Amino acid sequence: MFTGHCQSQRMLRGNVVDLPGSARSNRIRSVIAARVISIPSDLTGHARGHQTMIPNPIRNASNMPPLNCSWFKISLFAAVLCVPLYSVAPAWGDDVPVAKEEFTTRLFFSDGDASNLKPVVNLPEYQAQGSPNWSQDGKLIAFDAWMPQKGESFQNSNVIVVNADGTEPRIFADAGMPSFSPDGRRVVVSRPIARGVWIIDLDKKAPDNFTLLDAAGWGADWSHEGKIAYATRSRAGANLTIVDAAGGKRTVFGGDQTPYAFISWNMAWSRDSKRIAYLATTREGKKDVGIVEARGDQFGLVTADSGNNTLASFAFHPDGTVLFVKHCDERAHFQIYSVTPDGKSEAKLLAGCDPERSYADIAYSPDGKQILISCWKRTPTAKPAAAVKATPTDKPMPTDKPTAVEKPAPTVKPIPKLQATTEVKVDDAPDAKEEYNTKLFVANPDASNMKPANSLKQFSKQGSPNWSLDGKLMAFDVWKPTEAPDSARVVVVNTDGTNPRVFEDSAMPSLSPGGKRVVVSRPKAGGIWVINIDDQEEEEFVQVDPLGWGADWSPDGRLVYATQGGNGANLTVVDLVEGGSRTLFSGDKTPYRQISWNMAWSRDSQFIAFRATNQDGKLEIGIVDSRGEESGLRRRVEPELYASFAWSPDSSQLLFTKMHVERARIQIYTIAPDLKDAPKLLTGLDPERHYSDVAYGPDGKQILVTCSKRLPFVKPVPAK
Repeated sequence: MFTGHCQSQRMLRGNVVDLPGSARSNRIRSVIAARVISIPSDLTGHARGHQTMIPNPIRNASNMPPLNCSWFKISLFAAVLCVPLYSVAPAWGDDVPVAKEEFTTRLFFSDGDASNLKPVVNLPEYQAQGSPNWSQDGKLIAFDAWMPQKGESFQNSNVIVVNADGTEPRIFADAGMPSFSPDGRRVVVSRPIARGVWIIDLDKKAPDNFTLLDAAGWGADWSHEGKIAYATRSRAGANLTIVDAAGGKRTVFGGDQTPYAFISWNMAWSRDSKRIAYLATTREGKKDVGIVEARGDQFGLVTADSGNNTLASFAFHPDGTVLFVKHCDERAHFQIYSVTPDGKSEAKLLAGCDPERSYADIAYSPDGKQILISCWKRTPTAKPAAAVKATPTDKPMPTDKPTAVEKPAPTVKPIPKLQATTEVKVDDAPDAKEEYNTKLFVANPDASNMKPANSLKQFSKQGSPNWSLDGKLMAFDVWKPTEAPDSARVVVVNTDGTNPRVFEDSAMPSLSPGGKRVVVSRPKAGGIWVINIDDQEEEEFVQVDPLGWGADWSPDGRLVYATQGGNGANLTVVDLVEGGSRTLFSGDKTPYRQISWNMAWSRDSQFIAFRATNQDGKLEIGIVDSRGEESGLRRRVEPELYASFAWSPDSSQLLFTKMHVERARIQIYTIAPDLKDAPKLLTGLDPERHYSDVAYGPDGKQILVTCSKRLPFVKPVPAK
């Protein structure tokens, strides 16, 4: 689950993210969402949780498509979508935060040192708020928001534009990470469903208010002099693309010389429009907080700070000082730091930060006297429970990969594998303290009689489980609650919980038919990789496709994973035995805008089940013949559907997860593969639990589930 995976990681991606992913994470980074990912681990995030195709989820890590604007005179990608616009509640009347808001991720005004918090707007139903932005005249504020209590993740994000006093909110669906134009009449956004970078004209009404700028971009920011910067990704690596007011477009890093494999969202221009601050992952898999001179081919690059455990959010003060958010080990929370733009000074903790809060996103007011902050406070309790919050989804960005039907086998690239091995034993019953974390359990086929599958207590977020065909091994992804969405790892363990092997920078595993290898998505390095887990002399990561995401290994030895192109999303099947690969949907006629992680092969290797967003923007269960859609494609619209599927051994039933409206929990359903009859709820489910991922055991007598129980609200006791 990249929390999203992208879970919430997108992510970030199945688990990552929510990339707890929600990845990203998360957006996990919902794991990795490379999320994105995560996009994907919790695409955590703004993972973005957890797990969108960044993830991995997983705020699981993916690139989203942009808009075209006549104002920019860019007609090549012009597209218009009908997006509802609503009027909602008035502003806050109180001067202090409401007690119940303390433990959700909300938006606040603060003084220049992060002290003296005051709520921005009274929209209590939106319990995840982030990516704030202030218009240059100080009259408007924009941010993104969604409702995690109803099972929403960053993929359900809306952009909300309000007056600076919190009044007259306007809501724009399918949009996130807003940034105002210099005149305050437009907002550039990224769109989780439509994908890409788009411009919203605030003076126009739907459907004429959205314009596509770049279908392969993600995470844009508008400079004071009218330039737009956003992240892009190709086989050569990740880059920053800049579009000027006349429609000219250039990249900051020279083509194949870019130092990065991935560049995150929420970058920020300096007030003089000369520099851009951003979070990126190098080709070696390390994170950088970078500040680049945006002059074109001749750029000056400085690394301001190690990017490890840093979130993607930056704010330039008018004097050039840069704020960003990273985890403070001493306080065990994400805190706000400042650094000089030359990158030479050590990052300093902002004086007014509350050591009991975690901060996610930041933005300076035009005069630099206030900061917009999205943050949450962990629920005070004797149990080490996770706070109800939204984390950036680390989701990997879509790319412009060609969608040829037949193509040569992908080039493989070996790199050293990182591994750690630890012995653990399985507990006999669930630990009460683990009830509110997303952990892995073994259960009966109806989801009753749950027992913990491992005792890896240091990894309180677990997801995307997979069982080897011989029943001897299990694989799943993990991360720690304090980690960024793209920090997902894959654990391979014996089914009795012994001999765990931990593989860094990996998410959403699937074991090979012989159980000697595992295919994963990598939030930091990007793409699809195969890990040799059997031969101690030849342990390594081998790259299958640098642009794929969310793979599953079939019983007959083929791989399937999602890809993204200019015409939409596709599934790629790679035959590792015979060689060669093919896409399952016609390149220019694919029925889908996006295909999620955690798809699943049937046991006879004939069909693939997956979650996708169709061209109308609706979520679907899809089941496609592995020979291609011309041989068979079944589709069923299922609102509030999550990305996790499991086939019964006889291929007669398909398990999947989606939100149960009455219970307000994610639950497990079963449906026949013809998709004709309504899905049925598994009878052994706990109505108080969220179930994010599911996998059948080889004999069908057990299932693996990842689930959590929501922490009951505890009213804080005033300090004496």
